[in-house]
Amino acid sequence: MSGWPLRSLAQCVQSQTGLVVNARKQGAASARLPYLSTRNVQQDGLDLSDVGEIALDAASAARARLQSGDVLLLKGGSPQHLGRSALWRAELAECLHQNHLLVLRCGDGILPEYLLALLQSAPVRAYFQRQACSSTRLAHLTLDAVLQLRFILPPLAQQQNRCAALLEVERQISLSQEAIQRSRELQQALRLRLLQAAAQDWPLQPLGRLCRFGGNLEARERLFLPPFRYIEISDLTQGGIRPDLPLIQADKAPARARRRLQAGAILLGMARPELQRFARVGPEHADCIASTAFAVLLPQAELDGDFLFHTLFAPYLAQQMQQAARGGTIPALNQDCIAALQIALPPLARQVQIARAMNALFARLQGELRELACLQALQQRLLQDVLPPLPPQDYAGKP
Repeated sequence: MSGWPLRSLAQCVQSQTGLVVNARKQGAASARLPYLSTRNVQQDGLDLSDVGEIALDAASAARARLQSGDVLLLKGGSPQHLGRSALWRAELAECLHQNHLLVLRCGDGILPEYLLALLQSAPVRAYFQRQACSSTRLAHLTLDAVLQLRFILPPLAQQQNRCAALLEVERQISLSQEAIQRSRELQQALRLRLLQAAAQDWPLQPLGRLCRFGGNLEARERLFLPPFRYIEISDLTQGGIRPDLPLIQADKAPARARRRLQAGAILLGMARPELQRFARVGPEHADCIASTAFAVLLPQAELDGDFLFHTLFAPYLAQQMQQAARGGTIPALNQDCIAALQIALPPLARQVQIARAMNALFARLQGELRELACLQALQQRLLQDVLPPLPPQDYAGKP
């Protein structure tokens, strides 16, 4: 890699800025032609389900016509979308592009697929975010900021090999996402069949009668604790707790680090209950301290903990939570609201049976999510291979 040249984008591509779309100024024209706008460039590629049309004369159309192999870069719009890119493969016989989409047309020494991989890498997206000129709601990249981007340019054969590896990873990611979607649909169907049905077949009981709430640490008591792992709301992912929680010193912990945990407890995020931030506390997290943004539920003898965890996702209970939440900007539950929630209570043996079926599917889904995360990490490593060994804040300048 050290022998490969460092190039700027300006040395490798021609740019085309596109047309300004103004419906009121469309006059006499030879034809109405399709054109791509920012809404057509999505995170996962082109979306051609809604392509606009414009009446334009032949000379104006020629200045914004797309060619197969053009790379489209979103250079204006909302900040979170800035820098999105996609490859045009002549999906339409003739098509133009709006001026908020910059077209990069590759020269002989660079493959369009390689350029697309470069633009989609996390460091380059971050570089575009830093280079953007922002107004109240919109952001904009100048042509100079884009063309000053520097990157390593391997020989064409090496570019092809890297692109082939990326395409295979993208294929695996797509298959993984499809499997996750199937598992989620099956999980939802099982919740409806087992948990929602339980609400019709078995008596409802207030949750406060079936659980007690975990207690708070006193501030002075916490000061004498050894270093501990702290769980915030953001540490809950897809019904689980992230495994890589750092150790923090008691005197450096936030004031809200007050909820003492134990194995078998259920964490219930009280703010915005529609986000369903729930998790089971296993032995590996029994020594953690949680934020006061959680209620810590300790199921009593007649309520199975796994059954309770899965029931928190049941539609009938989700509806109760949303109705009970209080507050304007950020609706939230309190312990009294949670204690008053009505939960269906089958016999304990039936609870265990339902929980076992839900656990099997939950474990499958968690495994699929871990596999997807690994594939996405591999994708980013492959994407970042196209970047030079420069400080992350600087991918601009002349080589």
